[in-house]
Amino acid sequence: MHCGLCLPTCPTYDATKLERNSPRGRIALMRAIADDKLESAKAFGDEMYFCLGCLACMTACPAGVNYAELFEHARAEAEQARVLDSPKRNLIRAFAVKWLFMDNARLNG
Repeated sequence: MHCGLCLPTCPTYDATKLERNSPRGRIALMRAIADDKLESAKAFGDEMYFCLGCLACMTACPAGVNYAELFEHARAEAEQARVLDSPKRNLIRAFAVKWLFMDNARLNG
């Protein structure tokens, strides 16, 4: 995870040129959380959801880092820690999940 070949393939890094917005930066953040060097916080959740999840970095990685699995676990950690909870987000999610996706007529319409 040190070579940086993923950087040119990452759209969020390309847009911001910030290391924290790169797969390498996100993996470092995930590792710090896993090693209990950092606590899950809003900044962690924001960064995990800033990633588009396109996984272009995986095709560019010569070491074969499974970013998809790391990414899924990191988003699950952000959700479990509830670091992004807000009334607005909860309302939008409730609308999308409970109202929109739970009625086949709405989905087929």
